Amino acid sequence: MSLSDQSASSAISLITTSKWLLDSISEWCQHNPEWRLIHETLWTPQSEWPKEPQTDIRIVAFTPNDALSEHCLKASESAPKTIPTLGLVTHHDELWMKRLLRDLAMGYLTLEQGHDEFQHALSHIQMGHSYVPQYYAKALMEEHPTVATRLSDREKTIAKLLVSGINHRDIANQLHISEKTVSTHKNNILMRLELRHLPDLIRFHDKHPFAFKTKK
Repeated sequence: MSLSDQSASSAISLITTSKWLLDSISEWCQHNPEWRLIHETLWTPQSEWPKEPQTDIRIVAFTPNDALSEHCLKASESAPKTIPTLGLVTHHDELWMKRLLRDLAMGYLTLEQGHDEFQHALSHIQMGHSYVPQYYAKALMEEHPTVATRLSDREKTIAKLLVSGINHRDIANQLHISEKTVSTHKNNILMRLELRHLPDLIRFHDKHPFAFKTKK
């Protein structure tokens, strides 16, 4: 690959609990030069979330309901939220799909989708769009509460940050607003969704993660 090709390719950070998934995605990147694997983490019980400098997109590859995957997902609480992330799972699990979309990922795929949709999902997510296969997204959209349409895109963004466990100060710094403005948005979000407390918002988001998709 030439230097110009390398500069045009997208840098991937891969974090997975499976050696064969790591090898498979690494091999896929070798045959698709527009995607460049620059960080590889094979998760162990002793692992901590890796540093991911110069990463354009992150892939997390899990086996749902596996103890090691649970450990990795818990550790992702410290992951930078600014890196677009695709959650890839070995098989579909509705609860895991919702957890990934709530806590970490902008997109969700299973191994059933194949290479073409995998590449399509990566491209979609890197442009800042959510991605879920149509037959999974349909179920999420059918659960869409109409009340969520009352939220602005800014409120949806703040709601997602709040349910991810980020405090008011860090949200304010990330969005370049004051902590008071964050608090005001939070109160408005709770009021418009007819909720009382942050735990209610977390439960609401668990049940309806796609309701918080923004237009951007």
